[in-house]
Amino acid sequence: YLDRIIAVKVVPGLDAAIWHEEGRRWVRAPSAASALASTPTALVGAVAATSTGSGILIVGTVTHLGDLSIGVRRAAAVWRSERGATSWRRVDLPDAGSSSEARSAECAPDGCVVAGAVEGRYALWWLPTTGPPTRLTTPEAAVAERDAVPAPIRSAAERVWPRADLVVAVGQVVAEPARDQIVPGPRIQ
Repeated sequence: YLDRIIAVKVVPGLDAAIWHEEGRRWVRAPSAASALASTPTALVGAVAATSTGSGILIVGTVTHLGDLSIGVRRAAAVWRSERGATSWRRVDLPDAGSSSEARSAECAPDGCVVAGAVEGRYALWWLPTTGPPTRLTTPEAAVAERDAVPAPIRSAAERVWPRADLVVAVGQVVAEPARDQIVPGPRIQ
């Protein structure tokens, strides 16, 4: 587990900044030339962070500027450190459509579940401790640009992912109280 308090901050258009305590002061760790740095063709946009046990997972977007004839594209991504707040690696999340973002996450020893939106629809990704991430199948639910997408939560051996009007539990059911419907929940392979 992390042995000290870490803070993550992003100023739009700048790098993600990692801060840690040193005595009674907060010290910013350098992010230049790391996966946390923005480049002329990719702007880092971190939104939230959580512990992976020994490391940290930051969720957000990468705004791809690349070929401006195609246009700007926002894609869901995460940044992962294996131990503490060092050795960052960016992981682009799959099936991200033309516009997506990761907004929250919860991690367990076997991996992390990332919640967000793809083209204005609720989305979940499974990011195993080892191996590539996958997008989970979820019920259709709209997510506005400023809607909160709560961090997934764990309850005993179950994984549960909440949304304001929707609760998703792996291997259980999805209940939409406003519609009083039950549909199958996503499954992690």
